[in-house]
Amino acid sequence: MSEHFIKEIGIKNYKCFADFKAQGFARVNLIGGKNNVGKTAFMEACYLYSSVEFYLKNAPDYRVDEISTYVNKNREELNFKFIESLIFIEQMRNKTYFFLDWIREEFDLSNVKSFEISQKYVKIINNDGYITLMQENKDWNYGVYNLFNFRENKYFSKLFKKNNLPLIENKTFISFCDDLNASVVDELKLNGQYSYINQLLKDIFNLDMIDNIKNQIMVQEDGKYLSLSEFGDGLKNFVHIVIVLLSYTKRAIFIDEIENGIHYTKLDDMWRVILKLSIYQDIQIFATTHSKECIESYARVSKELSEEEIAFIELGRDKEDKLKAIVMNSSRFYRELQNGNGVRGW
Repeated sequence: MSEHFIKEIGIKNYKCFADFKAQGFARVNLIGGKNNVGKTAFMEACYLYSSVEFYLKNAPDYRVDEISTYVNKNREELNFKFIESLIFIEQMRNKTYFFLDWIREEFDLSNVKSFEISQKYVKIINNDGYITLMQENKDWNYGVYNLFNFRENKYFSKLFKKNNLPLIENKTFISFCDDLNASVVDELKLNGQYSYINQLLKDIFNLDMIDNIKNQIMVQEDGKYLSLSEFGDGLKNFVHIVIVLLSYTKRAIFIDEIENGIHYTKLDDMWRVILKLSIYQDIQIFATTHSKECIESYARVSKELSEEEIAFIELGRDKEDKLKAIVMNSSRFYRELQNGNGVRGW
């Protein structure tokens, strides 16, 4: 498994997670559990870690052995990246772009309390509104950042204007409430991925092609172009997933309620595309689901493709009402389903 994949995580005091650990994640990870058990919050924690880690690892002058020097030099930008990730999470949860709150100058992060999200070697800690980066098993403290003074941050000050509302987005966390920007079709053409998505549309939906026409995503059917939105949520969400997977390499992608709008007869097609692209693009995927049909399809297609780098993460609460996770590798996952055992939480 690729070294950039998330293999384990610890979460303390983040939303519904008091003191939580899980390990054994694979290339593709499907998260199940009862309603409101914390599936999306778990995925958010993974996203927060992934987004900041990616920023650090791809900074041109960042070196692990000189992290203190780097953080002191770039603390405002790092602070901005972390706040941006938190804003995106709340934006996705509340199905809003924060326009009204931003206009009223009432937006803050006061609902974000002390929390810690960690992996084996690097920790990202938020303590009562402050971020600290630490090296695992070391006592070094590399800097403190006040999250709630974000308006004073020079990066945010460029955005914080009533006539220049901020665009806070991250395509690696898929929220189906958002419409795709038509420019993503042009990006597929430039990246050489355009013929691939058109072939998928032909094979799975019997459609001719997708294109950007007058800054709108249009789909051709029987020689006639129609707006993508006219085909319903199933096709729109399928296209959304495929475009995001084609747009990134060596990243973690997060998809909330992956089955949303997709007819159960298309679930096998969806998983074939996801599993194949996860290998081709070298990406790790975390997805949540409420659907028994989606879980069964995930298992069925994984076995069909002989894909072993998959996991099923079952969230539930123990007798003391503490959140726990059972992370099943492919063989255990198949065995549990074959034996008729429930895997949708407890």
